[in-house]
Amino acid sequence: MGKPNPAFCLLLLAAACATSRAAADCGPEQYFHAEDQENARPLQKAAPAFAKALQQAGRGVAVEERNLAVYYESGYMVTRCQEKADYWYERAARHGDEVAKAALSRTVAFARLRESHECFGDACSAATGGTTQVAFLQASGPGGFATMVTINGKAVRGIIDTGASYVSISANTARELGIGYENGRQLKMKTANGTVSNSAVVFDSVTVGGITVRNVAGTVGQSDMPVLIGMSFLKHVNMSTNGNTMTLVKP
Repeated sequence: MGKPNPAFCLLLLAAACATSRAAADCGPEQYFHAEDQENARPLQKAAPAFAKALQQAGRGVAVEERNLAVYYESGYMVTRCQEKADYWYERAARHGDEVAKAALSRTVAFARLRESHECFGDACSAATGGTTQVAFLQASGPGGFATMVTINGKAVRGIIDTGASYVSISANTARELGIGYENGRQLKMKTANGTVSNSAVVFDSVTVGGITVRNVAGTVGQSDMPVLIGMSFLKHVNMSTNGNTMTLVKP
C-alpha cells in the first residue's frame, strides 16, 4: 500500500473538524420505503435496500459507504442527517471513492463560508464591499434547495421554486405569521391538480440567507402546501447553481 496523500489527509481532518463544529442533533432516526418519496409513512425497521447498504458499508465497501452518505444527505429511506452523511462520506473517501472525495471538498468549502460569513442554517451570506449581497444555499436533496426564509420578520422553512410566479404560503402559515389575506384580490392559479383560487398579498419583507427584498408580491392558498420562494423574490437576485450549492447575488 502506498503512502497516504498528505493533502488528502488534511482534507479529511478539515472535514472532520467541520463536522464536529457543525454537529447537529438529528433526533430519532426513522426509516421509509424506497418508493415513499415524501417520507410520509415511517417503517418499523429499515427498508431492505437501506439495510443492505448499512451492512455492506459496515464492512468497508466504499461505494455503499458513499450510498449511505447520499441517503442521509437527501433524506431518502431514512431521516435526513448531514452529520451522519459527512461521517459516511469521510469513510468512503478513506477507502478511495472519488465521488466521496468531491463531496468532502464541497463540505470543507461550505464550512469555510460559514467561518467567514454570516450564516442562517443552511444558507450563508456575505457582503462584497459595496451594497451587493451574496447568499449561498446548500441543497436539501436531489435538485432541491430548501432553506429558512423570513417573511415579515418571522422565520419559516421555504423551498426555492423558479416555476412559481410568487412567494406563496398556505392559509395556515399566513395565520401563524399573522398575515391578513381574507380581503385580498383573488388570483386564478394553475397547478398540477387544476386551477385554484388564491388570495393576493404583499409581504413587507422577504429574507433568504441574509438577502432582503421589500414589498414582495405573494399569494395565500387554502390548500396545505409548503412555502414556495418564487419569482416575485427571485427576480431581484442573480441565481446560479454549482453542484449542491446555489448562489444568490443581490446587486
